[in-house]
Amino acid sequence: MYWTDWGTYASIEKASMDGTNRQIFHNTDLVWPNDITLDIAMQDLYWVDAALDKVETSRVDGSLRRVLTDSGLSHPFGIVMHEGKLYISDWSGNTIRVMNSSGGPAEILTNVSFFGTLFGIKIVSPTHQVAGAALFNYLNFVKLNISKYILAANPCSTRNGGCSHFCLLSTSSRGYSCACPDAMLNSTSSCTGQIETIRHNIAGDDLI
Repeated sequence: MYWTDWGTYASIEKASMDGTNRQIFHNTDLVWPNDITLDIAMQDLYWVDAALDKVETSRVDGSLRRVLTDSGLSHPFGIVMHEGKLYISDWSGNTIRVMNSSGGPAEILTNVSFFGTLFGIKIVSPTHQVAGAALFNYLNFVKLNISKYILAANPCSTRNGGCSHFCLLSTSSRGYSCACPDAMLNSTSSCTGQIETIRHNIAGDDLI
C-alpha cells in the first residue's frame, strides 16, 4: 500500500498490507502531496501536490521521478488513473481536468461547481479490479510483455490463508500475516477474546 503524508515533513511512503516493511521513498520537493494513484500494469505511481500545483510520477520503487505538469492547476486535490489518462480534481476552480499519463497540459474536462467544493475523485471500472485471469487479459490489452509478471494466486484467497479473521498480504517469505479485530489477541492464525462494539461519530448524530 502507498500513501502520502504532509505537514512539517511531507513524504510519500509504502508498506506491506499488514503494516510491516514501511519505507519512505519520496521526501524532497513535496509540500502538500494530497493524493496518489497507481498504474498497476505499468508499475508507475502518480501524485498531485496542492501547494506546488503540479503532477509528478515515479516508478513504484521510487526511481525515474519526474514532473508531468506544473502549469494550469490552481489547487489539485485528487488524482486517478484510467486507460492511460490522469483525471485530476482541482479544488480551487471546482473543475475536473484530464491529461496524458506521459505528460502535457491538464485540460478542463468539466466544471462541477454546482456540487459545491470538489475534493477527491474516483473511477469505477472493471480494469481497476484486475486479478488472476483478468490481470492476464488486461496486460495483454496494453501490450505488455507478460513474461515480466508472475500471475500467482493470492495467498489469502484460499481459505483466507488459514486466518480466523483478517488475512493481510505482506512482503515476508510467507507472503501474508493474520490479524485480529480490536481487543482480540492474535495467536499465529487464530483470534481469541471478544470483539468490542465500536461507535464512530461521523457527523452530528450519524453513528455507525
